[in-house]
Amino acid sequence: MKHELNRYTLYDDLLEALVSFLDTPDLKEIAIASCEQMWSSASTDNASPRSASKSYEGRSIEYQRREFLQNLARLGFLCHMALCEYEEAVEYFHRHYVREEPEVALYVLLHMLDRHQQWDLWAKTYEQAIRSKICPRSELKTRYLEIQERARASA
Repeated sequence: MKHELNRYTLYDDLLEALVSFLDTPDLKEIAIASCEQMWSSASTDNASPRSASKSYEGRSIEYQRREFLQNLARLGFLCHMALCEYEEAVEYFHRHYVREEPEVALYVLLHMLDRHQQWDLWAKTYEQAIRSKICPRSELKTRYLEIQERARASA
C-alpha cells in the first residue's frame, strides 16, 4: 500500500477520470446499470475455460475477457463511491470482481478503499476477510495495524 504504482494504477486512474466526467448522480447510476449489463453479457460468453486452455489465442481471449470483467467491477465500485454509497461499492465489487485468488481480490479492493481514504470501511472489509479465512499478505496486515493505531489516536 505504500507504493502508488502497481499493475492496476493506470486502469484505476483512467476509470477515476471517467467517473469524474459523470457529473450528475443520474449519469453515475446509468454507468452502474451499463456496467451490470455489460458484465452480465461478458460473463456468460461462450468462452469456456476448457476450450480456452487449448490454444494461445483461446487463453488470450479468456484473459482479456477476465480483465474486462475486472475493469467493469472497478468502474461500478468507483461510481458507487462517487455516490457516497460506500457499503454498496464494496458489495458490488465482491459480486463482480472475477478472481480465483480471494487474497488478490482483497488486495485490489483494499487498495481502492485506501485511495479513497475510507479507513473504517477498509478495517471492516479486512476483518470480514479474516473471518472468511482469507489470509492477507503481510503488507495488508501492517496497513491494518496502522489504521487501527490512527483510529485510537484520533479517539
